[in-house]
Amino acid sequence: MAKVKNDPEANDIYEAGKAFLQDIYKQVEAEDAKRASAPTEGEQAYKELLFKLEPEKDKYMSDVFRYFTQK
Repeated sequence: MAKVKNDPEANDIYEAGKAFLQDIYKQVEAEDAKRASAPTEGEQAYKELLFKLEPEKDKYMSDVFRYFTQK
Protein backbone atom coordinates (compact mmCIF):
# COMPACT_ATOMS: atom_id res chain seq x y z
CA MET A 1 0.00 0.00 0.00
CA ALA A 2 1.20 3.50 -0.75
CA LYS A 3 0.00 5.64 2.14
CA VAL A 4 2.64 8.27 2.90
CA LYS A 5 2.50 10.95 5.58
CA ASN A 6 4.07 13.75 3.52
CA ASP A 7 2.63 13.08 0.06
CA PRO A 8 -0.97 14.29 -0.41
CA GLU A 9 -1.23 12.83 -3.94
CA ALA A 10 -0.21 9.35 -2.75
CA ASN A 11 -2.69 9.62 0.11
CA ASP A 12 -5.47 10.60 -2.31
CA ILE A 13 -4.71 7.52 -4.41
CA TYR A 14 -4.62 5.36 -1.27
CA GLU A 15 -7.99 6.68 -0.10
CA ALA A 16 -9.54 6.27 -3.57
CA GLY A 17 -8.47 2.62 -3.63
CA LYS A 18 -10.38 1.91 -0.42
CA ALA A 19 -13.67 2.05 -2.32
CA PHE A 20 -12.58 -0.81 -4.58
CA LEU A 21 -10.49 -3.00 -2.27
CA GLN A 22 -12.14 -2.64 1.14
CA ASP A 23 -11.28 -6.11 2.44
CA ILE A 24 -7.62 -5.84 1.45
CA TYR A 25 -7.31 -2.37 2.97
CA LYS A 26 -8.87 -3.54 6.25
CA GLN A 27 -6.44 -6.46 6.41
CA VAL A 28 -3.41 -4.28 5.64
CA GLU A 29 -4.46 -1.60 8.13
CA ALA A 30 -5.00 -4.24 10.84
CA GLU A 31 -1.53 -5.68 10.17
CA ASP A 32 -0.01 -2.18 10.27
CA ALA A 33 -1.71 -1.45 13.59
CA LYS A 34 -0.46 -4.74 15.02
CA ARG A 35 3.08 -4.00 13.85
CA ALA A 36 2.95 -0.49 15.31
CA SER A 37 1.93 -1.77 18.75
CA ALA A 38 4.46 -4.61 18.99
CA PRO A 39 7.91 -3.58 20.19
CA THR A 40 10.77 -4.04 17.76
CA GLU A 41 13.61 -6.42 18.56
CA GLY A 42 15.79 -3.45 19.50
CA GLU A 43 13.13 -1.97 21.78
CA GLN A 44 12.65 -5.32 23.48
CA ALA A 45 16.41 -5.71 24.01
CA TYR A 46 16.55 -2.21 25.48
CA LYS A 47 13.71 -3.01 27.91
CA GLU A 48 15.51 -6.20 28.96
CA LEU A 49 18.73 -4.24 29.52
CA LEU A 50 16.97 -1.68 31.70
CA PHE A 51 15.38 -4.44 33.76
CA LYS A 52 18.69 -6.26 34.23
CA LEU A 53 20.42 -3.02 35.17
CA GLU A 54 17.87 -2.29 37.87
CA PRO A 55 15.33 -5.02 38.64
CA GLU A 56 14.89 -3.41 42.07
CA LYS A 57 15.95 -0.07 43.43
CA ASP A 58 19.76 0.09 43.89
CA LYS A 59 20.28 -3.49 42.63
CA TYR A 60 21.39 -5.02 39.33
CA MET A 61 21.64 -8.53 37.95
CA SER A 62 25.21 -9.78 37.92
CA ASP A 63 24.80 -11.43 34.51
CA VAL A 64 23.70 -8.26 32.75
CA PHE A 65 26.86 -7.79 30.69
CA ARG A 66 27.33 -11.49 29.90
CA TYR A 67 23.73 -11.68 28.74
CA PHE A 68 24.13 -8.89 26.20
CA THR A 69 27.55 -9.88 24.91
CA GLN A 70 26.14 -13.32 24.08
CA LYS A 71 23.13 -11.94 22.17
